[in-house]
Amino acid sequence: MIGKAWVQTGVPWWRLCHKSAQELVGADMVFIPMNNTKSHWWLCVLYPARNEIQVLNSFNRTINYEEELVELRCGIHSILQAILASSDKLESRWSNYDILQWDVVVKKNIPPQHDACSCGIFTIKYMQFWNGSEITNPFTQKDMEKFRKKMPAELILSPLNELTTSKEHVLATQNFS
Repeated sequence: MIGKAWVQTGVPWWRLCHKSAQELVGADMVFIPMNNTKSHWWLCVLYPARNEIQVLNSFNRTINYEEELVELRCGIHSILQAILASSDKLESRWSNYDILQWDVVVKKNIPPQHDACSCGIFTIKYMQFWNGSEITNPFTQKDMEKFRKKMPAELILSPLNELTTSKEHVLATQNFS
């Protein structure tokens, strides 16, 4: 899509990425859900305060995360380097833009998955409760069924949900008394 916009507008691709890059480097942590096998979700966390790319995987799998993250790291690196070489400036919390040199750290002190179908929920819960060092609100495999039932309501009723008709429909069909 970026390439298509560049061809149509003549605007350099990195300038089209400036807003996204600004949001990226303006964050203390960046959560990126990953799915490398089309069957399993895990979480990549960019943690610039430690120059780390943290991996939270609910399955204790042997995966070469350095290899799995090459394209992501190279893409982010290329965009940041192009913007830094331009006259555009970034307001940043990052002290080190060279994400290619950051350590990849696989976190072990996280709740594990014990079934074959909860990886997506574990990934979402990691995003909710990871502070860069630990899970702040512990959960287990036993909590997954409760999360499965609660999550749709949280999404529909979220203030970020702009589909007000779906909110109104849910609220109209529920008896909250």
